[in-house]
Amino acid sequence: MKLRARRLSLPLVLSVSLLAACGGKSEEELMASAKTALQQQDAKTATIELKNLLQKNPSSPEGRFLLGKALLDSGDLASAEIELRRALEYKHPQEQVLPLLVQVMLSQGQLKKVLSDYGSTRLADKSAQAALDAQLSAAALGTGDKDRARQLADAAVAGDPGSEQASLAQARILSSQQAFDQAVQRLDELLKTHPKSVNALLFKAQLQLRALNQPAEATKTFQQLLAVRPDQFDAHDALLSLALARNDVEAARQQLAAMKKAGVPGGRSALLEAKVEMAAGNYSRAKELVQALRRGAPEHLGLLSMAAMAEARLGNYSEAEALSAKAVQLAPQSSQLRYQHAQALIKLRQPAKALAALKPLLDSSSKDSEALALAGQASMLLGEQKQAEDFFKRASALRPEDQRYRAALAIGQLGRGGSGEAALSELSSIAATEKGTGVDLALISALAGRRDYAGALKAIEGLERKQPDSVDVPLLRGRVQLAQGNLTEARKSFDIVLKKDPKMLLAVGGLVTIDVNEKKPDQARTRLEAYIKDNPKNSQALRALAELDAQLGKPHDQILKTLNEAVRVDPNDAMAREMLLDVLLAGRDAKLTLSTAQAAVAAIPNNVELLERLARAQLAAGENGQALSTFGKITSLMPESGVGQLGTAGVQIINKDYQAAQRELKKLLDVKPDDLQGRAMAIQVELQLKRPQEALALAKDLQTRHPKAAAGYLAEGVVQQELGATEPALAAMRKALSLEQPGEAPLRLHALLRKARRAAEADSFAEGWLKSHPEDTTFGLYLADLALASGDYPGAEKHYRALLAKRQDLVGALNNMAWLLSVQKKPGALDYAQKALALAPEQPAIMDTYASALAAEGQSKKALEVQRQVVQLSPEVPTYRLALARYLLAAGEKAPARQELQQLSKLGKGFPQQDEVNKLLAEANR
Repeated sequence: MKLRARRLSLPLVLSVSLLAACGGKSEEELMASAKTALQQQDAKTATIELKNLLQKNPSSPEGRFLLGKALLDSGDLASAEIELRRALEYKHPQEQVLPLLVQVMLSQGQLKKVLSDYGSTRLADKSAQAALDAQLSAAALGTGDKDRARQLADAAVAGDPGSEQASLAQARILSSQQAFDQAVQRLDELLKTHPKSVNALLFKAQLQLRALNQPAEATKTFQQLLAVRPDQFDAHDALLSLALARNDVEAARQQLAAMKKAGVPGGRSALLEAKVEMAAGNYSRAKELVQALRRGAPEHLGLLSMAAMAEARLGNYSEAEALSAKAVQLAPQSSQLRYQHAQALIKLRQPAKALAALKPLLDSSSKDSEALALAGQASMLLGEQKQAEDFFKRASALRPEDQRYRAALAIGQLGRGGSGEAALSELSSIAATEKGTGVDLALISALAGRRDYAGALKAIEGLERKQPDSVDVPLLRGRVQLAQGNLTEARKSFDIVLKKDPKMLLAVGGLVTIDVNEKKPDQARTRLEAYIKDNPKNSQALRALAELDAQLGKPHDQILKTLNEAVRVDPNDAMAREMLLDVLLAGRDAKLTLSTAQAAVAAIPNNVELLERLARAQLAAGENGQALSTFGKITSLMPESGVGQLGTAGVQIINKDYQAAQRELKKLLDVKPDDLQGRAMAIQVELQLKRPQEALALAKDLQTRHPKAAAGYLAEGVVQQELGATEPALAAMRKALSLEQPGEAPLRLHALLRKARRAAEADSFAEGWLKSHPEDTTFGLYLADLALASGDYPGAEKHYRALLAKRQDLVGALNNMAWLLSVQKKPGALDYAQKALALAPEQPAIMDTYASALAAEGQSKKALEVQRQVVQLSPEVPTYRLALARYLLAAGEKAPARQELQQLSKLGKGFPQQDEVNKLLAEANR
């Protein structure tokens, strides 16, 4: 009986299982339940029901679509994108899927991909197409293409005038035009017909908070949004952030609790919890929360920023710098991320890198007070006192309402001229009462900038009382003493720094500067090499060594080797790669330069400085189309900087496509009307298009916008010259000459006087200018080259000797001096030629002069060897072949000399030295 019972148990169990299965929800029931949950904004229940449905029917198109919608509502964007793409694969209608899929992609920052994948998509349903056009408008706006964004917004309105998406697109366009009040008004109109529009309420609140600076109104709108959608993360985030901005940590905790109660997913609530813990000073807990979140999203910008902030608060500045550098690489257009990166670099005493990080935010028209203030701090650490003072003044002028209002006012007074004693007294008073050190730094900068070194040293004593153990104090003291010329005391200060922190490269740099000033270059190099030996992976030290070697005129190959090592030890050091490319761009190896630039951009993809150098390398290699593409990428990364547009216009000018250049410059000047370089280039284009009157109008406009810049007056001088108006041209040049930075005005004025046959006046001007501006090597080099070109060898030699007495790194002067001495059969030619070649190896013109100097010294065999290399590098230059033929004949090699001369003979009248060719050819045939 027991055996029989056991046998009966199996079918009984099966029956129970089948009954249970039959009792579960059907596919239709699960679908209906999920739809009800979505209507009730219960994304969690909808997700469960839909996953159960898809277990029964994995290829259900509607199931995939609704699951994507539920996941989007719950904030799981990555999973939502997967499900929506599957819905498309299973042929769910595009009209339903694409607007949601594009929304997901936009939320993840995939702006370019949205435009490339769906920019030309056309949907049969008008309303769906309008929704898609509205989202494409948002993507175009995000990439900086305002014209396309406006066209798409208009298309959305035309397709579905009363739709939520179309109205939102219009509001975004108004916001991009700085018409914030009108944008809010448009959103209010939308909310009358769609009072529960989450997107409209969110956008309105964000405009009130960020654009209109109306925190009270924004708070009400965010609360209204939460009444409609209690789990809306952005509203909770904003209200919590507003509480933290008031230093009301308790209110922030209450908001956090409300958010958790509303059912916001754990990952998002953990991010805000980390913010609260950060504000409460619980940095370790904040770090722990963020680290857990980053495991699932290692490249999430918000998490990277939070992680960097936590590390900085804990004093782990190296980790903070690495994290913020990665964030900037992912989003180079973000000002906040650049501030964070610069702050970490300043803490690490790497001010040059900090300035490089801030560079895109620091053009002459910058209104970014935070970036300017950080740049002031970095410049202080570099010892650039005048530059630091300028940054501090500009920052203060922009933020007079800041808590350092009195300091801002004082700094502004310093900038208006006069003795500035009252302003300095005010700054001293503020510095004495302020707990922070920002005003102290501004005061030190102001005093040092005015060369009041005694006052600056006294201000440093005040800083020392606040931070007695800070390594910054002796470092700043050493910088001021160095500027003062007190090398002995500066050396003592830098030594103190190194006792506190032996790895402080800025102090080593100070000592190197002292060594150079004391005419001890070998000691300077030894000092840096010793530091590098102890810190072999410090790319900044290697960069410093390369800079020193360039200053000392060391061989080109040695500098390249050092910079390549800097890149090897720190592949993420963008400045090392920039310096390496700058050296290569000055050479002739276009192929090596291009491959090096490509490797740099591959290692650090979105670095605008490296991309700009890649574009230049592409131009040097003749890849103009690729250069245009690279400048276009720069524009998409940083549309407001103008770098990409200027580069694009420059390539179009090279291509002689002046109409295209004109259009590109118009786009630039619409966004940045005061861009000096852009306006100067626009004038050049107008001249090329034979529109001198338009060019003149642009030049006058440039003068109005930048009255202290020489560019506008120089441009007018060129245009007036084009019009044949000599006196107005001279007047414009003289106006440029009177400015603090006259640029090319001395050269242009002198050239114009000579062209007007006023030689005596030109000579008098040149003599007077050199006497009053002995440091102007550019003008001195111009006069020397002019004398050389006119055959005035004694005059040219006089100018070149005067220049080289001041600077030994002027390659052109060294080369021309060598040539002059060689043709005049004077001693010293070879020495000058060797110095020029060391600074610029593999430059055919330099090598040609070197060969002639060797020949003049009787070293004919070596001269022949060098000249063969010259012809190999530049086979298209006939004068190089003629020199080679001479050296071949001198060496008795008539057959190869004859070959070279026969090639030159085929050039006919195209080569004006045919008489010498015929004479040498006759000699070769004898």
